[in-house]
Amino acid sequence: MELQRRDEIGVLLIDGPNTNAIDQDFIDDINSLLHEAEDDTSLRALVITSAHPKIFCPGLNLKALVGLPYDRLFEFAGNLTGMVRNEFSFSKPQVVAVNGHAIAGGCLVAMGADYRFMARGKSRIGVLEIDVALPVALGGMAVLEYVMGRRNVEKAIYSGGLYFPEEALDIGMVDELVEPEDLLDRAVEKARFLGSKPAVAFKRDKQYLRAAVIDWIEAKEARHLKEWVDCWFSKEAQEALGKVVEQLGSK
Repeated sequence: MELQRRDEIGVLLIDGPNTNAIDQDFIDDINSLLHEAEDDTSLRALVITSAHPKIFCPGLNLKALVGLPYDRLFEFAGNLTGMVRNEFSFSKPQVVAVNGHAIAGGCLVAMGADYRFMARGKSRIGVLEIDVALPVALGGMAVLEYVMGRRNVEKAIYSGGLYFPEEALDIGMVDELVEPEDLLDRAVEKARFLGSKPAVAFKRDKQYLRAAVIDWIEAKEARHLKEWVDCWFSKEAQEALGKVVEQLGSK
């Protein structure tokens, strides 16, 4: 992964070795670059996009995670929730440019921003965890509800559906659609606009707006992590996850 600079705007390019699938290295890299961008006083705003033209983030790296013992998966689940919380609480303006598929955990990576662009076309976005017998991670669910409203989140979670750009716009999962060739420039333009606001006021406004969600995640996290990992190791989820990994191995 890489943090590029366009004058006062940082551009975080997601470029993982497994086509951006989320594993511990992915989490470590995202967290490191978020901290770097936040600490860099020369940067007034951040854009997150993918170095891969058709994939923003496909979700968890199941090949790496299936087979981990309980304690290691519990640790990973906590780190995953921590990454979602870190992005959601990023103090500077943050814009996401979804330039490809954003699935399950990849959808949650997009949700933490202050504004979400998505490229027009055939890419899809959504949370399909229910179809592999898993709940949406608690932090991710809280962030989804903040962005989309509870009823739209219920529809998205219960359906396990993946939405085309126009559908994602209709339910508030993204804020604006852009032609693929214009996507990054529009995201940088929006980041530059938000970054032009007085930084102290923006930081405090964002902190106040999002504090209840962050506090709720932290208050519920310990119990939720155990519940999530217990679901992962349920017979139903293990069978579903095993089938997905088998399908991935055949590609």
